[in-house]
Amino acid sequence: GVNSAKSLLGWGEGSLGQLGTGNLLSSQAVPAVAGVRGNLKSASYKDIQAGDSFSMVLTEDGTVWTFGMNEARQLGNGVTEDFKGIPIPTFLRQVTAICAGEKFAAAIMQGSLYQWGTVIPQLPSNLIPVFIGNSFVRGIMPITSL
Repeated sequence: GVNSAKSLLGWGEGSLGQLGTGNLLSSQAVPAVAGVRGNLKSASYKDIQAGDSFSMVLTEDGTVWTFGMNEARQLGNGVTEDFKGIPIPTFLRQVTAICAGEKFAAAIMQGSLYQWGTVIPQLPSNLIPVFIGNSFVRGIMPITSL
């Protein structure tokens, strides 16, 4: 969540870095400030999503940041480590919406849908966001929400 001081807070299980605090500790009762070791400290937040042991943040400037478990490459930032406790940006910019699933994530960038991670366990994971579709091709309104 985000508090009145505009700090990004996380609480609960954090052993895989999903709280974004830079350590692998849980914060069961007291919310911990996320992003203090990364560039999220002074950012304004538009949306926050949580998947299965990973989190993602969309900042007001349209940048997507991810942290936590990365076994299915759901962080989408090219990192191949199994987890990352410090928020790292994806290459996506001008994003308007994000969505976190169990082991995948999706974002809308300039009316187009991008997805990364594993949607179906039998298929290989996408290490970085890949273009899924653009409604402009079909001649209808651009995609605006997930």
